[in-house]
Amino acid sequence: MEILNEMQRRKCIFTSLCAIVFFFVVVSKLYKRTSIWEQFQTPHQALSVEEVILSLSWPPSSSNITSFSNSSSALHSVVRLEQPGAQYCVGDTLSVLVEMRNYAGLPKAHGGDFILARIHSPELQAGESGDVTDFLDGTYRVRFRLFWPGEVQVSVRLIHSSETVKILQRDWMQDYNRAMYTGTFIRGEKKGDVPVRPSAELRQTLV
Repeated sequence: MEILNEMQRRKCIFTSLCAIVFFFVVVSKLYKRTSIWEQFQTPHQALSVEEVILSLSWPPSSSNITSFSNSSSALHSVVRLEQPGAQYCVGDTLSVLVEMRNYAGLPKAHGGDFILARIHSPELQAGESGDVTDFLDGTYRVRFRLFWPGEVQVSVRLIHSSETVKILQRDWMQDYNRAMYTGTFIRGEKKGDVPVRPSAELRQTLV
């Protein structure tokens, strides 16, 4: 009787091992296995240098600077929740819509504004920056990931209007070969300079 039980136990173990091997083979056939590096590789790591530079480029602005009143105004712009009244849990995404308007209160028809947005909880001393999406029609979506429970305050700041960004881009493209800096030299025998192109026109602007 003991010998029979031992044989049955070994047979049961062998059958279980065969079932495990069969299950592993089936799963490996259905799902293509990848290496550990491919499993944890993020989409940003697969980008080429050109794609990274393109992702950092600022969207072009089609606005013509005709009047200051046509530029973006933070005072007249509208910020609202995309889903007002919704309940959120830790890990959810909070979406905020920004409708940019000019100083006359009219909606902007193009994008390119430089916006910084963040949420914060002063009691917890916690904060997070938002991911801004430019729809190129004067509207923006800001998304925040909620990492902590409790109340949060939403802050959206207009750093530069699209008109100002266009001016800065134009000046940078024209005078990118110039540099202005302030340096402090400890020893008197030290000196330094910044070379510029000899063929470039040198101008001095007083602001």
